[in-house]
This record gives sequence, C-alpha cells and structure tokens, in this order.
Amino acid sequence: MSVDYRRVPPPPALRRWIRAFTYWKAGPASAGRSPKTATRAPSLQIDVYDDELRWYGIDDAVHRVGGVALGGVQTRPFAIDAWQPRLVRVLFRPGGTLPFFPIAPADLADTQVSAPDRWHLRDRLAAAHDPDELFDLLGRILTAASVERCVHPVVARALAVAEGSSGDLTVARLAGEAEVSPKRLIRLFTADVGIPPKRYLRLVRFERLRAQVAGRSAVDWTRAAAAFGYFDQSHLIRDFHDFAGMTPSAYLTRLSSR
Repeated sequence: MSVDYRRVPPPPALRRWIRAFTYWKAGPASAGRSPKTATRAPSLQIDVYDDELRWYGIDDAVHRVGGVALGGVQTRPFAIDAWQPRLVRVLFRPGGTLPFFPIAPADLADTQVSAPDRWHLRDRLAAAHDPDELFDLLGRILTAASVERCVHPVVARALAVAEGSSGDLTVARLAGEAEVSPKRLIRLFTADVGIPPKRYLRLVRFERLRAQVAGRSAVDWTRAAAAFGYFDQSHLIRDFHDFAGMTPSAYLTRLSSR
C-alpha cells in the first residue's frame, strides 16, 4: 500500500486562522516512531482509523489521547507513531485555535489534549469517499463552527512583524513596532499565542533555517549561523538541540535518509 499525502489551503473564510488541511493515508504497518521538531503551528489531529492517538515527549513517555486531539505550540522535539493509517490534520496559525476552542493557548503549549468531538468530525470525515470530499466537508464544518474571536490587535501586529523579520529581531524592537511596552507585549502575546515572544522569535528563525537547508546534502553551518542572525555556530547548535533534539549534522543526515 502506498502513502497518500495531501495538503491544501482552507477555504478563504478560514485562512486568517488556519494555514492548511492535510490528509495522510499510510503504507504498510510499522511499529516505529516519527520524530518531529518544535513548531509554532497549533494543530488538530483527527484519526479517522481508530479512536486513539499517541505522542512521545522528550522523556520518551507515551501519552495517549483520543481520536480527536488538539495540540498547541510545541517548543520541544517530540515524536508520533510512524504508522498513521488515516489521519487528518488542521494546521492553525499562531493563536488560530481561539475561534474554535475555549482552551487558553498557554494551556496547550507543549502538549496534546483530547478534544471533545462537538462536531462529530471523526464519523463525518470517515464517511467521505475521497480526500477532496473530506477537505470540502472539513472546511464547511469549521466555517460554521467558528466564532468571531481573534488575537488581540497588538498581538496580530507583532505576529505580522515577526513573520517578515530577519533573524536578529528582539522583543524590545518587536514591542516598538507594535507600539506597546515590552511588558505589555509579553503578557498579551503569551495569552494569545501560548508562549512568550522571545521563544516565538527563536522558533521563527529556526523554522526558516530548516526550510533553507532542506534538500541539501551539505551545509556550511558557520555561514548559515551568520546568515540567520545567530551569534555563532554554537548558538545555532543550541537551537537545534532545543528544538530538534539533535545536532545540525545529525538533522541533515536524518533528512537525507528519508
């Protein structure tokens, strides 16, 4: 059985909150684990195969949640079961869970929780005949379920600035761009995004670096560190340890072995 992976944008009405919908139908059964790096994208996982999802933290302990699971910003590496027979994901923008779930983003950071299936997502999506029908149904369900609740305007401004920033943006400069004090920015940002802006800016830089090195067989890490605003190569290595759980070279080797 081959792997069927799809990624599509959500309907226009949802794009201010959601980056993408994904669908995964796995190949042959496997007992292994799939390591994941830290991510600033909260997500909703809907297992349309059975009613249990498992994820593994840095302590290697198994965490079991129901077939509909909500995860927040992940600031540490983690892992999931490599074999996911049929899985649907909603990839939110930072703070994008607010119109759909009454759970504070800070309570979701670095965890996955069983989400009440208020919209009967598992049964309704499992009945879809193909991924296109599934995505259409998911979009209609979430559009109808959303409420007009967004991140604070100050946080929205800070997120936009961070998205277009270079790697050396500081919290003080970010607060200046958002026209608030650093203390107020930290409070509002943490409430709506789930983590403080300093940690978020580190994730922005790390994700950009990962995207830049993907597909390469070799990387000059000293040059990469300078290009992405790290103080030096050891500073870059620390971020790889914190967010990927391995050295830059080990990460590149893992990518090339896929």
